Amino acid sequence: MFQARQLSLLSALTVGLVPTTMATSAIAAESDTDPLQQGRWVAMGDSFQSGVGTDEYHDESGDCLRSPLSHVERLHEESSIGGELDFVACSGAVVEDLYSGRHDEPPQMDAVRANSDDISLVTVGIGGNDLDFAGNLVTCVTQGWVGRSCEERLDDEVTEQFEELTTADPDTGLNQLQRVYADIHDEVGSDSATVAGITYPKFFPPDGGTDWTSIGSERCNNIRVSDQLWINNWIQRLNGAIADAATSTGATPVDIYAASDGHELCNEDDNEDYLNGVRLDNNAFHPTEFGYRANTAAIGAELVPTPTPQLATRAAPPADSHEPPEARLEVEQDGDTITVDASGTTPGDAAPETFLWEFDDEELAEGETATHTYSEPGTYHLTLTVIDGNGEMGFSDAKEIVVE
Repeated sequence: MFQARQLSLLSALTVGLVPTTMATSAIAAESDTDPLQQGRWVAMGDSFQSGVGTDEYHDESGDCLRSPLSHVERLHEESSIGGELDFVACSGAVVEDLYSGRHDEPPQMDAVRANSDDISLVTVGIGGNDLDFAGNLVTCVTQGWVGRSCEERLDDEVTEQFEELTTADPDTGLNQLQRVYADIHDEVGSDSATVAGITYPKFFPPDGGTDWTSIGSERCNNIRVSDQLWINNWIQRLNGAIADAATSTGATPVDIYAASDGHELCNEDDNEDYLNGVRLDNNAFHPTEFGYRANTAAIGAELVPTPTPQLATRAAPPADSHEPPEARLEVEQDGDTITVDASGTTPGDAAPETFLWEFDDEELAEGETATHTYSEPGTYHLTLTVIDGNGEMGFSDAKEIVVE
């Protein structure tokens, strides 16, 4: 779809935002390192770890919805990760559920405590529900036809949840994600065990995508392009927090953001979807069976033994995140024509490089300034997305444009 602007947007989105620690993590061990063949594997986390999206679940897993088609069971059965598997990931889990339990199951941490001397690998994928990804996507889909953008409706709330997740406790000096990894290390008590923090996949193409819901404006699953980029941006920010928390506590970040490359929702090549789109069940916006196969390849390629640093190293604070730009727009209207100007945008830690205007009539434009003429009378909602040299994004509130 937006062929003319694909290169500039893609270039802006592929720099800087995911921390260097993720790209060059301790996972990259020597090629002759022996695979994980011994000891016990504890697989913890939320629905993206349990296998929600496959529509096939173990009866005994109840509402935790653990699937035989998840990447966890595929890795255990198809790869060289041997030993016993304690598969305790549970749909809907937030960080606190790892300690308190969910859906009438015991705390996932109990699986670590019970067999700590035998464990060689613990994988944890957690954090998405703490930011209420599922609820926010439902809001975007159901309330996205008219009016304010998802970013305008939800960004303050998501920001507050993100800060709660990533702010250090004054007593321990650790944020919630760091606490999980540090507690697992303390329980395992062995330098030979690997603790891996798994991130989340990209949902939408880097330029956004379109499908049959594009009535009046470019949309995918009824989510406008600027909001697709906003969702991707928050996934990257959460992934960055996971990577920093893991690295600062001696755990290993495993990045699967790119596992969906070319297979995102509404991808322009009509490739098999990595994710389910809108559905009236728990499978919505979770990996398909194809998606979990992609995860199996991405995670399996990186799960090799890595030494656990000593406590002094593990207690290091996470790296500071980049400050995003603050998108600001000015509009002058002359009948059915508007002139837009983003020169009032406040830079973050890097200079703005891309300005994307979405006019809410299936037309988009790039540039610090632009002129657009609406072909039909109506009420439109203009948005501006700014991407800087670090790949950080800023989003304006939607500006109502009335054409008579």
